[in-house]
Amino acid sequence: MARQAGACIHHVSLQGKGYAVSRMFADIDADFYILADGDATYEAEAAPKMLQLAQSERLDMITGIRVTDRKAAYRPGHVLGNRILAGCVAIIFGNHISDLLSGYRVLSKRLRQIVPDHSTWV
Repeated sequence: MARQAGACIHHVSLQGKGYAVSRMFADIDADFYILADGDATYEAEAAPKMLQLAQSERLDMITGIRVTDRKAAYRPGHVLGNRILAGCVAIIFGNHISDLLSGYRVLSKRLRQIVPDHSTWV
């Protein structure tokens, strides 16, 4: 489906989102990047709004949240981990992010430039 819509598909032999993001940053030069996990737990319709917000507010990252009735979107261990991490971020940085582990993000070129190559930060 993505290929039919004109997307370029690259396969990364190493497992993990961090390796895929590193490959994306190495292969693609763009002002913004949109990431979405392939598990259909994100609303694709939100991507243009997320991108517009990132552009207009000059944001380096926007994290989308999962909006779904499927229990598979939030496994029990992930729910607890998400709450603990989100609480730590809120305490340390003063920002509340309800779905810190979300795989739906808009990333800026500026963020790409400060993230080291071959990192597994996402």
